[in-house]
Amino acid sequence: PRAKKREVRLALLVLIQHNIVWHSEDEIDGEVYEINWEEPVARLRFGRYIMIVRDKLGDTAAEVLSFVLDNGKLKEEIFFKVNYPKLNTCIRNEIIVEAALHRYNSQTAEVLRAALKVTEDKQQNLLDYRSEPVGSHDISSKLSSTSVLHNGIRTGKKSYSPTVKEYLAILCNDDNHTPAGLASAFMAPVTGGGGSGRVTVEFDRIGRRLKQRVYESNVRERFGDDAVKVIRILLDKGKMDEKHLSKVALIAPNVLRPLLTRLSAASLVSLQEVPKSADRNPSRTYYLWYVDLAKAYSNLLSALYQTLANIVARTVEEESQVRPSLDKRDRTDLNGQEHLLNRHDLAVLNVWEEKQERLHILAMRVEENVFILRDMLGDPEPER
Repeated sequence: PRAKKREVRLALLVLIQHNIVWHSEDEIDGEVYEINWEEPVARLRFGRYIMIVRDKLGDTAAEVLSFVLDNGKLKEEIFFKVNYPKLNTCIRNEIIVEAALHRYNSQTAEVLRAALKVTEDKQQNLLDYRSEPVGSHDISSKLSSTSVLHNGIRTGKKSYSPTVKEYLAILCNDDNHTPAGLASAFMAPVTGGGGSGRVTVEFDRIGRRLKQRVYESNVRERFGDDAVKVIRILLDKGKMDEKHLSKVALIAPNVLRPLLTRLSAASLVSLQEVPKSADRNPSRTYYLWYVDLAKAYSNLLSALYQTLANIVARTVEEESQVRPSLDKRDRTDLNGQEHLLNRHDLAVLNVWEEKQERLHILAMRVEENVFILRDMLGDPEPER
């Protein structure tokens, strides 16, 4: 049924209140509206935003934030709006620490967490390529205890206690000064005057690796380990024809060809035609495979948006199937006392809550990949 004009205006007011829709006056068209596409995706982070504020500022601050998020802009004499860019720096820092934990150990991750805390107040958005320089003394002051450093570095000494500087050396990849070693480091030493042992957290460099990890994880999940091997070779060697790629990857041509076709159909690898002659005869043309990361990331991001939409639709559908039991639970005369429900309703609600939790966790994982690909630095150079 067609919506009434009053209902449309009320809906637009709510959307404007929550910054999901923008409006302005146009000389030709009059009042016009535009969707703020980033806002709906940001709403998937609201729970994480509240947890961050609770951890840093306490329960009262979390309740205030929750109220503002629920009500949008507060129309008093002063407008209050949640500072998403600042909260996004906290999410980025958590992801970076988690990456260090995955690669090294908890002790090294804690040193990196402390380094990020030193410059936390100066991190206002995600546009900084690196953090402000920090020294080992400042980092030590942010550690909960020096005991967190114990047993993080293995040596032959029984009573060995590593220092913050030794962990910084690991995070800077001090033992590997090759281009690959520097590209895989979490930190970099400050060079030039005034460096004196200070380091920076390399946000752009880390973001570049995390984006590629999301890309490779998606390729592995959809196409298998051979596909990941192929894209790593192409990223390392550059453009290659199918015959050469088959030899380097040690994959039979009859296996490689359909794999490349599937990867190409998903826009995860690209093909360039290089004609030998002006007539562009296919028999006299080189066909070179390569990875256009910018294109691959863009298509992968679109696929992740679609996955999020599917999760939301699945959640709505699952909830509609248990609506009668949910309505009984929410009755005012029960006052939240679920034990007064019959066995059938209790069983239905238990199953629904488990499904809801799994769908929520899945949505958070997908949204984190969206955050890495869309919001963090580390974008590749466009393929030329």
